[in-house]
Amino acid sequence: MTSVKDIEKISRNAWLASLGAYAKSWDFLVGKFDETYEGSNELFNELIEKGETIQKKLEAKVETNHVLDEKIAQLRAQLGLDSNSDEKITSLSAKVDAISKAVEKLTQQRVEESATKTAEKKLTVKKIAPKKVATVKPRATKSPVSKASKTAVKTDK
Repeated sequence: MTSVKDIEKISRNAWLASLGAYAKSWDFLVGKFDETYEGSNELFNELIEKGETIQKKLEAKVETNHVLDEKIAQLRAQLGLDSNSDEKITSLSAKVDAISKAVEKLTQQRVEESATKTAEKKLTVKKIAPKKVATVKPRATKSPVSKASKTAVKTDK
């Protein structure tokens, strides 16, 4: 049978093998951890670079959109589209009323001017040329003289 020394030797080898396995697994895990850490750092750095690129593109688009929004706002202000529609309708109604009154006033002035001109023409016509009475002059009627007598009168001469 085996002796105690052999058992001690086998036990000691088993202990050393387990310590070796522990050390080997520790080295493997540390290596994998370092590899993962470095890989994650590289991945993290790549993500940062892509994020910066995307941020720059977005900032350029936002700036473009901001400039476009400003131009649209200026155009809307110039066209009067920023004001409230009720205020705009009220303003336009007031303008239409003012224009209507002006047109009505001008029309009235024209009618009055036309009436005064017509009255003045009638007065001047009456003053300048009194009515002429048409006189009918009687027409001279020729006496019925025969052709023969005319010819006889001509020959006597």
